[in-house]
Amino acid sequence: MFNSPKGSILLRHSNFLRFLLLLACLICVAPTAQAAGFTRVGSVAAWEPIFAGTRSESMGQADLAVSRGPMSIFDNPAPLPEGQAVQAGYGHLSYIEGLEFHQYAAAAELGAFRIGVARMDFVSDDLPIRTAYIPDGTGETYRVDDRVSVVSGSMDVAALLAPGSAWDWTVGISHRRYRFNGIEEVTHVNGLDFGSSGRYRRQFNKTSVTASLAGVLRNIDDSLYVPEDTRLGLGLVLAVDGEETADVVALTLAYVFKDVRHEDEYFGDRHFGAELTLLQSLSFRMGHDKQIFGGTSQYGVGLNLPRRWVQPFGVTLDWGSLDGGIIRELGLSEKSSFDTFTLTIRRDI
Repeated sequence: MFNSPKGSILLRHSNFLRFLLLLACLICVAPTAQAAGFTRVGSVAAWEPIFAGTRSESMGQADLAVSRGPMSIFDNPAPLPEGQAVQAGYGHLSYIEGLEFHQYAAAAELGAFRIGVARMDFVSDDLPIRTAYIPDGTGETYRVDDRVSVVSGSMDVAALLAPGSAWDWTVGISHRRYRFNGIEEVTHVNGLDFGSSGRYRRQFNKTSVTASLAGVLRNIDDSLYVPEDTRLGLGLVLAVDGEETADVVALTLAYVFKDVRHEDEYFGDRHFGAELTLLQSLSFRMGHDKQIFGGTSQYGVGLNLPRRWVQPFGVTLDWGSLDGGIIRELGLSEKSSFDTFTLTIRRDI
């Protein structure tokens, strides 16, 4: 039956209904948080944008429309298709002395559907407790142990409506759960991200041009501490094929604008990034962002290990260096840069 046109339509509708059920489950587990809860999550709101993943940071956090890998759901609940595979990754950033970021993520893509889970921890060494009356410390200590967990589901609408076309169009939703470890109690807060991404590819002899667009809306109440965040990303990939190898050289250009609003305040962040990839193996990246507190520049490299070394897996290593100039000017660190790395493992299915 499923080989007939009618059966094919029924199968697509069945898959679509399953995906709607997934989205409904995500919405049900993300109840609207109390305002008091969000005021306690101010710490998380401050550190969460610092680390978006090694590749993203190396490109100035401009990769919204060209993101890839399991870490991509931290910023985009609807990443573009990467092929039928299961992926897992770990990322690390050594930040100000005594403070570290840890990222864990996994994603599975099957047919037109993708599900991902991720977690980012922001942890510290023991910190002294100070008060207005005892500025030198009470003799007690506490540890920062904040966390944000993400569950995401997305669907490639173009694969269902127009399979085999040059278009990709994904829609997705993610549930974010914040954990703020205060001195006296632990607070949990929930939120939702909605996103959509599109991509079109055109081939000209041995050169291909791929244009992509992505938009993300973070559902945060304006009356709460965390500001509303709307993001728009643009991407352009120029690739040249060899005689026997596809994408011998690929150049990726990316731009992201973040519209951040909170009560009567408004400011916009702009992010620029570029990536040059050779033989689908070695990538060189650089990026720059202009935010409300100033501008920073980043750079990094990525390496896809030869498949014959790690079959049946694919292994990617990313390293990046983040500009620490602003942190140094504020007197929070003497470092001029902060190192980050990510390991990603992929298994095609």
